[in-house]
Amino acid sequence: MPTLDLNDTFGALLIGVVLSAGLFGVTCSQVFYYSQNYASDGILIKGAVATLLILEGLHSAFSIHAIYYYTILNYLNPLALIQATWSAIMTLGISSLIILVVHLFYVRRVYHVSRKNIPLVTLLAALSLGHFGTGIAVTVRAFQLEFFAAFSRSSRIVAASLSLAVATDILTAASLSYYLHTSRSGIERTDTLINKLMAYAINNGILTSLFDIIVLTFDTVEPNNLIFLAIFQVVGNLYTNSMMATLNSRHSLSKVNPPAVSGSGYIMNSLKAAGSATAVPIDGPELSVDSKASMPTFLNNRRINIVEFSFSTDLLQPFPLRRS
Repeated sequence: MPTLDLNDTFGALLIGVVLSAGLFGVTCSQVFYYSQNYASDGILIKGAVATLLILEGLHSAFSIHAIYYYTILNYLNPLALIQATWSAIMTLGISSLIILVVHLFYVRRVYHVSRKNIPLVTLLAALSLGHFGTGIAVTVRAFQLEFFAAFSRSSRIVAASLSLAVATDILTAASLSYYLHTSRSGIERTDTLINKLMAYAINNGILTSLFDIIVLTFDTVEPNNLIFLAIFQVVGNLYTNSMMATLNSRHSLSKVNPPAVSGSGYIMNSLKAAGSATAVPIDGPELSVDSKASMPTFLNNRRINIVEFSFSTDLLQPFPLRRS
C-alpha cells in the first residue's frame, strides 16, 4: 500500500503552527509586562498593542483550526489535503494586517526622530500600505484558487508583497539609525543611549527582513510544498514581538541615561551656547531651561546638538528645543 509523505507539506505547517503558538505566548507575556509598567502611554500606542494582541489570537486560532481540519477531521482523506481551507488562507491576511500595524508604529518613530521629515515618512507609509495591499491581494487570490498546487500562479504577487516588506524594514532601520547617529552630543552617557537605540533599530530590521527573504526564497525555489507557508506562520509573531520589545525596553534604557530633572519626564542631554531653551513634547506643557545654570563651564562656548528623550511616550523620542 503506497504511503503519503506529508513531511514537507503539513508536517512543515504543523511545526510552523507550534512555533507560532509559542511566540504568541511570548507576546502575551510582553503585553502583560507592558500593561503593568506603561499605563501612562497614550491611547494610540495602547490601541496598537491591543489590536496586535487580538490579531495574534485570531492568527493562532485559525492556524490551529487548519491543522485540526487536515489531521483530525480529514484523517485518511488525501483529497482534502490538496484544498486550502479558509482558516489557513485567513492567516495570510491577518499576518499582513499585523505587519501593517507594526510598520506604522515604526513610521511614527521615524516621524519624530527625523524632525517631521514628511517626504521620508510618506515614502515609508506608502511602502507599508503597498505591502498590506499586496498581502490582501494574495489572500483574495488564495480564496479564488482554492488548491495549494495552484498557489504558484500568484508567486509574483507574493514576491511583490514580501519585497515591499523587506524594503520597508531596511529603510526604516536605516532611517532610525541615521537620525539617531546625527543626534550624538559627544557626551558619553548620551551617546551610549543612542548606540543602544540604534542597535534595537538595526536588529529588529534585520530579523524581520531575514525571515521575509527566507519565505520568498522557499516560495520561489520550492513552490510545490508548504515550507514557505510554515515559515510565514511565525513572521507576524516576530513583528509583534519586535515592537513589544521596543516598548518594554524603555525602563532598562532609562537607566543608561537617568533624567536630569527629577519627575519631569525629560532628559537634558545637551544644550547650545549660553541662553535658554524650551522643550516641546508631544503632549503637555513646554519646559524652559536656563542653559547658563545647567551647562558645565567647558560647554559654555560649544555648540552641541539639542536632543531630549521622553520616557512617557512610546519610544525614547528626541524632541526639538526652541531658542527663547
